[in-house]
Amino acid sequence: MTDLLASVKMDWTALSKGDPEALHIYGLFKSLMLTLTRLSLTESGWNALAELALPEVLAQLQMFVSPPKEVFLQPASVKEKNSVGELYVSSFELVLHLCIAICAKPKWKRLSFKLLDVVHSQGELLSQLMRAEIQCRMVDYAATLVQHIWSNGEFLVT
Repeated sequence: MTDLLASVKMDWTALSKGDPEALHIYGLFKSLMLTLTRLSLTESGWNALAELALPEVLAQLQMFVSPPKEVFLQPASVKEKNSVGELYVSSFELVLHLCIAICAKPKWKRLSFKLLDVVHSQGELLSQLMRAEIQCRMVDYAATLVQHIWSNGEFLVT
């Protein structure tokens, strides 16, 4: 499943225009994220996902390597329904939601640095959205995840 997730490539412009193939790939991505999120909430599922290095896979997903330039040129586009920016940001929200679910298990601390790498993978975009003072769930989820790790991570104590 993680190999399938890693192989997903998204054409955000085609998706925003309702291209059937892009919609199919988007549906596959959303299904994978839902499945992995539910799996991460079980003990055996969490262990399997940790062994498969899921946070590393999430931090390096091909579909999120290059955010669409529209998001940087027009940050407010993330609020426009079915725009390239909104689709990109809402898709990454699913990734962050999975990361938050991973933190539901007591052993999450051993993956904390890897979870921070997932947030860091979209650091430029998050910075742009914060500079433009765009309020969206992606920023909220990223802040929640970082705050949870900061507040509860014993790794910070030297």
